[in-house]
Amino acid sequence: MIWKPFTCFAMRSPCRLQCCPACPPGPAPGATVIGFVSPVAVDSLTFGQAFLDAHATTAMLLNRLCLPVMSVTVEPIDSAELGQFTFTNVPAGNYVLHIHRPGWLPRTLAVTVPFPPNSMIHLQPPDGPVFILIAGDVNGDGVVDSVDKDILMDHMYSKFGEPNYLPEADLDADGHICARDRSILFTNMHRRSSAYSGFAGCAVRMNSEQ
Repeated sequence: MIWKPFTCFAMRSPCRLQCCPACPPGPAPGATVIGFVSPVAVDSLTFGQAFLDAHATTAMLLNRLCLPVMSVTVEPIDSAELGQFTFTNVPAGNYVLHIHRPGWLPRTLAVTVPFPPNSMIHLQPPDGPVFILIAGDVNGDGVVDSVDKDILMDHMYSKFGEPNYLPEADLDADGHICARDRSILFTNMHRRSSAYSGFAGCAVRMNSEQ
């Protein structure tokens, strides 16, 4: 079974961060929150929009229950596989930033938007100016392991458009699953989301359960 982007991937307990938006009732100006992610480059010119959508990197802000508040697509900004996400009109409060790309270890980071909100907030992880992602988490459970290897091997040599093609296993997003994808997975074997610097340990949930 393939885990989908909004499945709990790390800590199974509720997020301990407290989200306390302090905005008054009614419309209120919020902050613009930006950040940079790598890699995000996908060969959309060759394969088209459907391929781009299947491999899109997303960024979300989560509340104290680890439920999505805002979600945007990370947009490529140059040929060096760098992308940018932008949240607009974000109310003051404490959030968790969640970055996800199919087949790659997701990243989470605690985020505070001050009140009164600043006009622009630039987010970056403790290990540098860019959120670097690690490939190989084919089933999306937060660890690169033999389960991911077995899934990739089940879809080996399939190409985009074929029934057996799995975007999560096409780690280099070149349209076919081959030895290069297997090599990328083996290079990152046993890596975990919790190994990311600044990991917030918030499980992403898409329901309204308390």
